[in-house]
Parts: sequence; structure tokens; C-alpha cells
Amino acid sequence: MATRKEVWKRHPDSDVLWVSSRGRLRRDAYRCRHGKNGTRVVRAGLMPIYVKRGYRRAWVKFRGRERVIHAVVSRLVLQTFVGPAPLGRNQADHVNRRPGDDRLENLRWATPAENKRNSAATRLSVETVRDLRERYNTVAVQFNTFLAELSLVAKQRGLSLVALWGTVRRTDRAWRDAGPVVTIRPLTGNHRQARVAHYE
Repeated sequence: MATRKEVWKRHPDSDVLWVSSRGRLRRDAYRCRHGKNGTRVVRAGLMPIYVKRGYRRAWVKFRGRERVIHAVVSRLVLQTFVGPAPLGRNQADHVNRRPGDDRLENLRWATPAENKRNSAATRLSVETVRDLRERYNTVAVQFNTFLAELSLVAKQRGLSLVALWGTVRRTDRAWRDAGPVVTIRPLTGNHRQARVAHYE
């Protein structure tokens, strides 16, 4: 597959920041505050990028601000080439679930629910979560069997048991389409009772 040609555009909210369609940043030279009363000249060139929690970030000088602030590169790419985030779709989502891949074709504006469903932390579809909930939404279930089956699914999906357990029980908006939630309440011995907790 041919690699798309790299395109550079100036960020709409900065006079010195240039953003690449491949997720690189460069800046024009500019003068900024240094210390209490001094100033210094920042040289032009490619900008250093650091990684925090898997996401690429950089210190950026925006128009109207005296000091630089840190910004996420994926958002800078979308703001430059796509435009401001639409109402309700204010999160930058990586289509291939790799937060370090900030190429334009791998980015989209998404709702929090869409972003969460596509995150590498879950690796689950709505259909998978719905199937799990339907299987365990019974009147009573043996707790050890419940965990054994969840452990197998977690291993197949490359998840931790804690992550999958939280997803099956979670009531957040990301999984509202997956059906009612299983809640486990302790009974005597090694058994638990599974009851269906519907959304209010």
C-alpha cells in the first residue's frame, strides 16, 4: 500500500505551529517570556514530542497565550486538517487502537462512548459484551464457574480478568447498548446470586 504524501498545515489557533498529516510538529521561530522579566527566542524546527500514558504530546505556543501549554498531538492533527471538534464528539479516537499512531487517516472525532468502545483497554465489541451479559443474567450462578468462563474469554481477548469483569458489570454509557448489567450479591458458601440491574 502506497504511503500518503506528508502534508504540512499551520494550526488555526497558532501563528508559529505547523502540523503534519503524519503526526509531526514543527514551529517557526518566536520570542517568549523567560523568567520574571526576561525573554528568549525559541528556534524554528521540528518540535520534540514526549509520550505520557501512551499518547504523544508536545509543548505548544497558541495565539493569545504568553506561555506554552502541553497539547495532545492527535487533537492538534484533527483540529488542523478536519476542524474543531463537533458538538458531542469531542474526543480524538485512534481507529487502529494504537494511541501512538497520529496519522490523519487513523484519527477521527468521536463521542466518549465510541472512543471507549474502540480503546485498546477493552478490545470488546457491543455484541461480545451483550453475549456475556445474556449468558450470566440468570437467577443464580455458581461464582467459581462464572469466573472460570470470564477468565477464558479474557485470555482470548488479551484482557485482564479485572478489566473484563468491570465491563460486564459496568453501567456507563459506553455499553448501554449491550443490555442489562449483571450484579453479583454474596450468599452463603462459595455461591453467588446473579440479579439483573436495569438502567434507570
